[in-house]
Amino acid sequence: MKATRIAKVASGQDITIFGKYLFDFIDRDSRGNCAVYKIDDILSANGEEPMPICRFTLDKRDLLSTHNNAVFFGKEYYEEGDEFPLLYSNVYNNYQKCEERYEGVCCAFRIKRDGNEFSSELVQTIEIGFVNDTSLWKSAPGNEDIRPYGNFAMDEEHLYAFVMRDKTHTTRYFAFDIPSSRDGVMDDRLGVKRKILYPNDIKYSFDCEYHNGIQGACTHGGKIYSVEGGCCGSTKTPALRIIDPSKREQEKYINFIEHGILEEPEGIEFDGETCYYVAGHGDTYILEF
Repeated sequence: MKATRIAKVASGQDITIFGKYLFDFIDRDSRGNCAVYKIDDILSANGEEPMPICRFTLDKRDLLSTHNNAVFFGKEYYEEGDEFPLLYSNVYNNYQKCEERYEGVCCAFRIKRDGNEFSSELVQTIEIGFVNDTSLWKSAPGNEDIRPYGNFAMDEEHLYAFVMRDKTHTTRYFAFDIPSSRDGVMDDRLGVKRKILYPNDIKYSFDCEYHNGIQGACTHGGKIYSVEGGCCGSTKTPALRIIDPSKREQEKYINFIEHGILEEPEGIEFDGETCYYVAGHGDTYILEF
């Protein structure tokens, strides 16, 4: 792999791209938890951080706060004529110290643009309905697993959810049919549909090597690209795993330290055949495999 540093973004969590825009997500920022950049500005930044054209906050954050650990655009347009397909982001560990932890929950948002002003509308939540099943999701009862919150990714055919299982020291991947945004029952608290995925909704599942601290993820060419770990010197090596769901196996493991990238991994996304990677302090790279 070759890594070329090209720019800097606000960073914090995952990134996703649609059209000429890169959406850079932050967990908590009073200015808004998403900074939107033009791809051309990033490519011509000469290593600096270009000015984002907009910052906005995801809808209903006061009722359900997403960590934005894994963020991606799907395939469905909520209404005919929408510029952007639905955007998905997971709650992840934002409620880890609460009685209701929202494990295995992903939110779907409609993204709107008026010139350089962006906004969002929560339209659905998707929930793994078996997070307490130690034969499927968790590997141990109660809250014994370190990270039972789950990441999500989507390709042309499937919604994927995957979770670290500490007792078996594996990561388990689940594939589901992609839910329609109109699926589910009304959640009166949020005012949107709540779609629960049950064991009989699983198309297939498989185990891979343990992902030590899952971070951002994306899909490309039928593969899942999952970054993980912390900064150099921590017990969690910053790394990338390429997973091939068709073969139910890990295809490649890449240690970022060996390529001179020492920061905590955060975001990864493809724009065509170009892979963008963002590390902990916003350093932005193009990766060539």
